Amino acid sequence: MPNRVCIVVLGDIGRSPRMQNHALSLAENGLDVDLVGYRGSKPPESLLSSNRINLHYLQEPWRPPPGSSKLLFLLNAPFKILYQTLQLFWLLSIILPSPQFLLVQNPPAIPTLFIVQLICWLRSVRLIIDWHNFGYTILALNLGFQHPVVRLAAYYERLFGRHAYAHLCVTKAMATELKENWHVVGKVIVLHDRSPEHFRRLNPKEAHQFWGDLTAWSPEFRLASARLGGHTLPHRTLFTELNQDQVRYRPQRPRVIVSSTSWTADEDFSVLLLAAKKYDLDAETQDPSSRSAALPPLILIITGKGPQKAYYETEIQRLQLRHVHILTLWLAAEDYPRLLGLADLGVCLHQSSSGLDLPMKVVDMFGCGLPVCAVKFQCIGELVQHNRNGWVFETSDELVRQWKPNDLLDIARENVRSFQSIRWSAHWRQQARKLFF
Repeated sequence: MPNRVCIVVLGDIGRSPRMQNHALSLAENGLDVDLVGYRGSKPPESLLSSNRINLHYLQEPWRPPPGSSKLLFLLNAPFKILYQTLQLFWLLSIILPSPQFLLVQNPPAIPTLFIVQLICWLRSVRLIIDWHNFGYTILALNLGFQHPVVRLAAYYERLFGRHAYAHLCVTKAMATELKENWHVVGKVIVLHDRSPEHFRRLNPKEAHQFWGDLTAWSPEFRLASARLGGHTLPHRTLFTELNQDQVRYRPQRPRVIVSSTSWTADEDFSVLLLAAKKYDLDAETQDPSSRSAALPPLILIITGKGPQKAYYETEIQRLQLRHVHILTLWLAAEDYPRLLGLADLGVCLHQSSSGLDLPMKVVDMFGCGLPVCAVKFQCIGELVQHNRNGWVFETSDELVRQWKPNDLLDIARENVRSFQSIRWSAHWRQQARKLFF
């Protein structure tokens, strides 16, 4: 019977929820886990407190600053790859005990796939590749698909990603691509992302506590709250009020829309900002005597870190909106599901580089009972069903219409509940556990 699994994610462990979930599921099933990746955001407490999960942090190589030229990016790439290769090989071949299985996240494919293939051959370990996307398609966002480097990366990924004991895929479309066009060797299993049990709707008392906490520690939110009618903590927040030990939502509260992002090139935030500008204009010019058609103020909370954050924060300041308040926050792992659990609507701007992956942020939002507006791409329909559990959009005009009050929001919220019935732990046991036992 196996007793040890090594998980490799060449990225920030704290921002890799799917690999965190793998580690927790393996530990819950009695296996020891070595989780390898970069130090960055703090992982959730459930991961840190597990006596079966050991975190091993890699030293992150130097990278060109945001906005650097493509030439500097290309010149630095060989040194970055060499540094990662040597560090990974030393850790996986010498430092860590030999596991029975090695589970690797892809992308990034370079140099990860080559190294794990080599380690599995040297140490007689079974390799499982968890396909989140295709690495060469992400590289093509900057260089274009016809660039020689991208074409070389595609060949490399197909070469070293073809053979494995098993291939886990985030969508049915990706599984089909791997089987029919890549002709991979090994078991191919679809393992959709599902949120864990602590992603859920908050009750009014929990919502009151969270809004109070956010008002206390976030100057941005405190300022927005003051502009929209203020608060008198601990009895009254912008959204809730406490009266004789009973918490209720305020009837004229603003609507909360949440978008989570990594601030990268595969998300076009100009669409979101243009929609915010149009909503603000509609709210400014609405007929004040028509209460039935009144547009409530919006608080648009954007969470996450990434290279384009500073640029878009400057663009947000230039908008000078009166009825839409845009906040860019970074939340602890424990606070993120709390925010989702009390928002009214989620927005996903993810545009898949391959057309074959699905955004984890939508899974998290659905887990918290939150309908989602998502950018339309090839397989988004595997997750977001238009006019059922959310909406898809292609333009800012479509998005702003979806933000406005309508009778379909409550229906969508009810339909999201069916997604909540299957959580990660149960789905993992059904689809992935059999690979390890």
